[in-house]
Amino acid sequence: MTKSQKIVYIVLSLACLVIGGGIYLIYRPRHLVLFNFVPQGCIDYFDNICRSNDITLTHIGQFIVYNLPTFLWTSSYLIIMHVICRDVYGRQRLLFIYALPIVLLICEFLQLFHFIPGTFDIIDLFTYVIPICISLIVDKYEKV
Repeated sequence: MTKSQKIVYIVLSLACLVIGGGIYLIYRPRHLVLFNFVPQGCIDYFDNICRSNDITLTHIGQFIVYNLPTFLWTSSYLIIMHVICRDVYGRQRLLFIYALPIVLLICEFLQLFHFIPGTFDIIDLFTYVIPICISLIVDKYEKV
């Protein structure tokens, strides 16, 4: 991986993280645990943005608010792990890169059976699986 490729990956990862976080902070309900860690001034700022940029919760709006952040965060994680694990090979590489997304997939299934709290969403499964598949394809064609 060249230095310029590394920079592109890092910028792409950060962009996914910031966009996903922004969507979450602007449009998600304020009772979520995350908001206990966000200063009130920031919450007020995001509330003002939300009022001025109302997304109609059609199917596309619901996807943007409830599923797209998961897709972007999973993608961000996988991209940055490709940079971090660029010199790791074999099973170790697979473990380092894919362990967390696989655990998240398992947690989503456990929500279906009420073994852990949360709301099972089939679309969330795809928001984990699609980035994993893309990452595996990139891994294969980069011959890392």
